Amino acid sequence: MNNNDSISRWETPHLLDLPVKEEINAETLEELRDNAVKHGYAEGYQQGVREAELLLTRRMHDLESLLHALAAPYADLNQQVLDSLVVLASKIARSLVKRELHTAPDTIMALVRDTIAMLNMPTSIVNLHLHPEDARLLLELTNTSTENNRWVIIEDLMIARGDCKVSCQDSIVDGNLKSRIDAVITQFQGDERG
Repeated sequence: MNNNDSISRWETPHLLDLPVKEEINAETLEELRDNAVKHGYAEGYQQGVREAELLLTRRMHDLESLLHALAAPYADLNQQVLDSLVVLASKIARSLVKRELHTAPDTIMALVRDTIAMLNMPTSIVNLHLHPEDARLLLELTNTSTENNRWVIIEDLMIARGDCKVSCQDSIVDGNLKSRIDAVITQFQGDERG
């Protein structure tokens, strides 16, 4: 027996069949590095675009909110100015009517007739509640009138100058100046908006 025949060189067993790696040279390494840089740049660029779009959307929303917030006080201011003008016009109208009562006393007669017409029912006796000064003016104007026989003029200190209240058997019409002016202003505002 020969001892050389039974001895063989020992090698590690192959547990996995792994492919043999190619040797990477400098040129292949440079190519892999360039591809990785390009891929990383494209990925970073896309992520940057998405973040920029998101940031731009947020900024635009913030800007719109700011513009709405800046415009809101002007809308409120417009309404306040309109309301103030209505109050001013109402005060001017009341002053003009009161002045008209002093310069043209027959204005109270027109007021009384208009208020009686609102009763919308024929009646023989009508009670007129007037401010004492307006009552005296009306008495002077109706001394020769046939209406004097149908009207009972009642002086009422609770009624303001230029106002009147008309009552008969079962109806009352309040012809106060403020309500009449407010009705005209409301009608005017309705015409302006429509």
